[in-house]
Amino acid sequence: MSILGLLCIVARKQLDKNVIYTTVKSFCIFPSRLENNDFETGEHVGTHIDAPCHFWETGWTLDKIPIDRFIAPAVMVDIRSKASDNPDVNLTLGDLQGWEAGHGEIPRGAVVFQCSGWSEKYGVDDVGYWGNNQKDMSNFHYPAFAADAVEWLASERHVVGIGVDVPSVDYGASTTYPTHETMAKHNLYGLEHVKDTCSLPASGATVYVFPILIEGGSGGPTRVIAMWGREYPDVGATASYSSAGLSSLVTAIAVSLTLAASWTERR
Repeated sequence: MSILGLLCIVARKQLDKNVIYTTVKSFCIFPSRLENNDFETGEHVGTHIDAPCHFWETGWTLDKIPIDRFIAPAVMVDIRSKASDNPDVNLTLGDLQGWEAGHGEIPRGAVVFQCSGWSEKYGVDDVGYWGNNQKDMSNFHYPAFAADAVEWLASERHVVGIGVDVPSVDYGASTTYPTHETMAKHNLYGLEHVKDTCSLPASGATVYVFPILIEGGSGGPTRVIAMWGREYPDVGATASYSSAGLSSLVTAIAVSLTLAASWTERR
């Protein structure tokens, strides 16, 4: 091999001012080009999942959550009107009952998303998103889920998870995190920093949750995607979609509910 075949370029890169990911970007000539990147991250940054063990010692770790819980009916509950007046409000049991009055019973096995409109501020308005300087956890202000609402969702509607378009499933001013504990003791997972939850229909969507697999993890970066507005093709025993199936895929509405990590967050 020539000396060029041994040439490697390695660069350490800070992706943003808050140092969530640190990458080692390397590519070598072998003699063809090869790119290979390393990254470091906390479990609870960007759009991510909270595994039950995050707040409950005997709760499932990330790798123990049954995979059938990662594809689920999506429910969107809109609290924008009251959140715009008061960032410290919660999605309450009354909000859930009001949703059911208009849309029917929340499906068993669903993931329930709060829509507050907060994700529009992510990466644009630091103070607006966190309610204060993000390094001062004692003075955060943003809406989330009330603990009794999550208790009802777990006990009466048997959902598998909840999702928020804010940094935490507990509202920003909380210091005791009862919603985290309630969620975790029922082995529900939480999705935090979810993007554009308000783009979801109130009902009828399917959410796909793709967390990184970490053995013993308390959470991890997660891709969240929702789809609605079409019939799923029946692939049955065949290995490929029919032309009709492909056509129906094209007419689907699909949205990514994932934010690129750009804030330091450890809740």
